[in-house]
Amino acid sequence: MLKNLVIAVLLAILLSYTMGYAVSDWFDIRIQFDEQMLEPVTSMLAFGVVAVVLMMIGFIAAVSVVGVAFFAVFAAFIGLFVVGLGAFWPMLLLAAVVIWLVKDKSQSA
Repeated sequence: MLKNLVIAVLLAILLSYTMGYAVSDWFDIRIQFDEQMLEPVTSMLAFGVVAVVLMMIGFIAAVSVVGVAFFAVFAAFIGLFVVGLGAFWPMLLLAAVVIWLVKDKSQSA
């Protein structure tokens, strides 16, 4: 577990540093505010912040064992509910119709 954590942190640092450089130089993407272009260092910092936020979201999704377990249990529950509803809907419909026909009707005075 600790090895995966160290690898994830190193990948996050590497990707956040290289994303700003790659976006600035390779793709010639610049950030512009009010008809003024940001200087390359500021642009790299802005793209780096975006990369760090994306890395944090990916890191939380990848490392969160509790989240994955909760999602798996929730998905299994929903799947079983849908399968059960699909298998037993005729009986549920028949029971609803019988209850509707048999229930006591209150007499209004």
